[in-house]
Amino acid sequence: MEYSMNKISIVIAGPAYREFDIYYSIKLLRTHFPESEIILSSNDHLLLTHANRLGVFDKIVTVENSGELPSLKFESVSDRGQPIVCNNINKQIKTSLHGILEASHDLVLKIRTDQILMQNHIISLWNLIKDIPNDNKKTKGRIITSSIFSINPRFSERMPYHISDMLQFGFKEDLIRYYSAPEYPFDYSVWYETHIYASHSNRNENIFRSRYAVEQWLTMNYIFGVNTPFPIKYHNDISHKIIKDFEYIFPDFFIIAHPKDISLRASKFNSAMNYVNNQCYSTYDSLMFLKEKYKLSEHILS
Repeated sequence: MEYSMNKISIVIAGPAYREFDIYYSIKLLRTHFPESEIILSSNDHLLLTHANRLGVFDKIVTVENSGELPSLKFESVSDRGQPIVCNNINKQIKTSLHGILEASHDLVLKIRTDQILMQNHIISLWNLIKDIPNDNKKTKGRIITSSIFSINPRFSERMPYHISDMLQFGFKEDLIRYYSAPEYPFDYSVWYETHIYASHSNRNENIFRSRYAVEQWLTMNYIFGVNTPFPIKYHNDISHKIIKDFEYIFPDFFIIAHPKDISLRASKFNSAMNYVNNQCYSTYDSLMFLKEKYKLSEHILS
């Protein structure tokens, strides 16, 4: 079955973004995804008031602010004088899930308020991958996500299962499963205040305060299920076998797409794009893993 750009629900989740008014996001989405349902889900009361005044959303979901946890990382020398960025994982889970639950269509795009799709190329990628065989029987299909911080653990940050949490496109029931991860425990958020780093930890890895990155918590709960032991015990738990197993299993759950391949504008992370291009998985990587696993023809990479 070929999917069209019309039969999707778009959930925009998060607080107001200062660079541009959300009105322009909606106008662009209406152009490239005509007849789609567009939902705002937020705990930002100023944004919610503004959105109600604009009258451009099909649905507006007001979510209770569940509060923040201590920052994921300890302050480094380069961070001094900068605003502290708290761990918003539980706010993110709640806001995203409540919006997705309101979706009327089977296909859902969940995107942050600070990002926008400039074209509908994500639909073309979906139609390319939707019929690829899948050994995963836990979910209805694969979720398309972004390269931005979908970290390849072979490089400077050796964190397997760190798949981007910024954008998801897939079946509604799969996105519900993804955002049904348990609340992140406070003791995990301050793990390295009382635990020693692994002896192999490098400078990038030993500034973590949290036991896991947000992306790891969401990814592993999605793949392995709630209350199932994770394959890694802490953020940089790493071995050749762990990497091999990770790269074998994740393409059955996620297609990681480079921003250019899905026309994703994420200007907040422009300064990180060199890192993304060199140390994160790409569309090509995802498709190559699937080609090798399922003996697909070369055209899948073209």
